[in-house]
Amino acid sequence: RPRTWSALADSVARVAESMKAQEQSIVFWSIATLGLRLPDESARVLLGAALRGVSWGQAQAVANTLWALGKLVSANPPLLAGVPPMLSEGLLRQAAAKVSDMTPQGLANTLSGAAQLMGSYHPELVSEIRPLCLAVKASTLPPVDLGEIAWARGRFGAGGRGWPELLERAIVLADQGALDWQALGRIDFALRRLPADADEKLERRARRSLASRAAVAVNDLCDSRMEVTRASEALLVSACLSGGSAASAAGALAAGARVLLVDDSGDAVPTAFRSLGCKVSHWRRFCSCQRQGSAWPTARSGGRFFDGAVVRLPSTKAALEFALEAIAPLLAADAPVWVHGARSEGALSVKASMRAPLFLGAQTVAAEGGFVVALATRGAESAESEVGGMEDFATHTQLEVGG
Repeated sequence: RPRTWSALADSVARVAESMKAQEQSIVFWSIATLGLRLPDESARVLLGAALRGVSWGQAQAVANTLWALGKLVSANPPLLAGVPPMLSEGLLRQAAAKVSDMTPQGLANTLSGAAQLMGSYHPELVSEIRPLCLAVKASTLPPVDLGEIAWARGRFGAGGRGWPELLERAIVLADQGALDWQALGRIDFALRRLPADADEKLERRARRSLASRAAVAVNDLCDSRMEVTRASEALLVSACLSGGSAASAAGALAAGARVLLVDDSGDAVPTAFRSLGCKVSHWRRFCSCQRQGSAWPTARSGGRFFDGAVVRLPSTKAALEFALEAIAPLLAADAPVWVHGARSEGALSVKASMRAPLFLGAQTVAAEGGFVVALATRGAESAESEVGGMEDFATHTQLEVGG
């Protein structure tokens, strides 16, 4: 809840100066893990307190702080300008001094955070990171840590001492089927940053193993996503479309009402609505081997509105808010909107994205077996808003092009 988090952030800022480095690192780590955003003033106070205590941090505290700051900057790039260069530099020097006390995960977190914070410290300080790279015992790295370290080394410039050992470890784990799609992507990023004098034979071996594993990993990911979607749809149908108090919103739809289904799959949800006398339309944002995707929803003909909508929770908060804002102008006033997904996907926080004035009365109407359904209604006062387009969601950013 925004108000609760704002109050907590204020409270943390008030006691930040009295915190030990370990306690500060826990605060940063918790904020980053929960995916929260620091208010500007709280960020300034916490970063200032961390700077004054930077020389006291132990190995784990330093690793956690670097990782957390990297995550926070990744989620909110403008924050990078507020990170004091002396803080980044101090953390890196502390990490280099305490490298012998770091676990593989600590090294991965440290290198990942240092890579995300590039731009907040002098480029010459990359030399401080070399001892961390060389301290990695590649032969024992687990898949997640290997992916993080490879990605970080890619940011700093792949290749050099210790790099062949990382690639050999990647080949072993890929051949064992242990690398997931995220680790594969991070290692591939590093491979693309290899210098011209890299070991071509080793690189080719690595690419073959990674490509073979990637084909399986992507299929596994799609199968897993489909299983989650089917279970989530099953809860939506049983709790919200098949009778009972939670189904009152669906039951209130008039015969012939048209419902927009966003990123649905299978027949369960369309069949349930048709059994209620409704008609369905689809907006599938992604292509598949069976269906064509569309970047933007199609409005009903004649300026008519949809009478309700169902949204399958996408993989990011930004994607959810994009989908909700895209369909809002197409919905009639007071139209019910359901969003369903898994707790592990962040479904419990969906209500925060169904904000007024576009949506009103957001609430969780079903939660069972790790899956959640949220419901809100289209705000009447803003229901006459103009239908927009993709250009309304354009953002501008900088891309770092290596080479």
